[in-house]
Amino acid sequence: MKNHTAPMGAIVVGVAEPTSGAALRWAAEQAAHTSRPLHVVHVIEGLTHAPVDLEDHVDHATEGTIGQVLETYPGLRVTAATDTGSAAAALVAASHTAEMVVVGAPAHGVVTSVVLGSVSLQVATHGACPVVVVHDRPAAADAPEGRVVVGLDASERSEQALEFGFEQASRRGIGLTAVACWSWEDSGGNVPGPMEVGLWENAEVQDRRLVSELLAGWHEKYPDVSVQRRLVPGRTVPTLLKESEGAALLVVGSRGRGGFAGLLLGSVSQRILERATCPVAIVPSPEVVAEERISR
Repeated sequence: MKNHTAPMGAIVVGVAEPTSGAALRWAAEQAAHTSRPLHVVHVIEGLTHAPVDLEDHVDHATEGTIGQVLETYPGLRVTAATDTGSAAAALVAASHTAEMVVVGAPAHGVVTSVVLGSVSLQVATHGACPVVVVHDRPAAADAPEGRVVVGLDASERSEQALEFGFEQASRRGIGLTAVACWSWEDSGGNVPGPMEVGLWENAEVQDRRLVSELLAGWHEKYPDVSVQRRLVPGRTVPTLLKESEGAALLVVGSRGRGGFAGLLLGSVSQRILERATCPVAIVPSPEVVAEERISR
C-alpha cells in the first residue's frame, strides 16, 4: 500500500467515499490558494490487513483522486497514504505536523449522528491543528460566498480562533462576523427579578468590553477584512447556527474541558457539526495541543 508521510505543514484530507467529495474539493482549494502541499489519507476502516484485491482497488481509487485534483490544480504538490485500521487515529496522528486537517461528513439525514461522531467528531476533538468538517451537500454554483463567522467565549483563549478566522476571511476576500452569546437560566423556571436583571446587564457590559479587547489590533493586521460584532442573548448552539446561515465558514475554538459552552466534549459539539449549513473549523488552543502531544 502507499504510505507516504504527510509533508510538514500540509493540508491533510481524509478520503472515504461517498462522504468526502466536498471535503476533498475544499482541501484542494485551500492547499492551492495557500501554496501548501495536499496530503490525501484513505483508510480502510475496521481491518488490520486488507485483501490484495481490495488493496489494489483502494490504491487505484486514490490515484484517481490525485488525478482529479491535479486536473483542477496542475501545479499542486499532492501525496497520498492508504492504510487499514482507524481513519480517526490516522488523521489525528497526521494533525501533529499538518497545517490543517479536513474531514467529510454525510449530508443531513444520510446516516445517524453516531457515524458522524465515529470519525469527524473524534478528529475534531483530538486534532492538534485546526480541523475543518465539510458536509457533503451540493452548493449552488452562483451562490455568493458569505462571511466567516467566529464564535467567541469572551476570553483570551479565543485568540487562536480569531487568528484562523481572519486569515481565512482575508484569503477569500470576504468579511468576518465575531459572535459571542450568553443566557440567563433559572433552574426553577422563574422570571428574573431586578437583582438578576442587574447582574445580567453588568455581565453584558463586561462581555462587550472583553469582546472589544479581543478584536483590538486585528483591523490593523487585516485592514482588508470588514468586521461585524454580535453579542447575543441566547443559547450557544442555536445562536451560532443562526449566525452562520449562508456563511463561508464557522470557526470555533477548543478549550478542552470547558470553553465555548463545553464545545468538543459532549452533545454541543455534535449538534454544531451535524446541523451547521457551512463548513465548521475547530481551532485548538495551545493547552489542547500540549495535552494531545503528551498523550502520544
